[in-house]
Amino acid sequence: YADGEIEALFCKYDADGSRYLDQEEQRRLRQDLESQRVAIYRRENERERERERERERERDRQTDRQKFCI
Repeated sequence: YADGEIEALFCKYDADGSRYLDQEEQRRLRQDLESQRVAIYRRENERERERERERERERDRQTDRQKFCI
């Protein structure tokens, strides 16, 4: 990350402009990071479920083709 990006992120949580994150500011930062982690986890789980559904559909198509060819 560029220095400006880091500074902007820090300022987002440094509500009082002290250039120090007090306990409440740190709590907000941790809470936001945890929310982002959970969102990423959910997206990855949904993608994995979709991949599994696609694998099941492909197995079903193969089974159907085998039944038709027998």
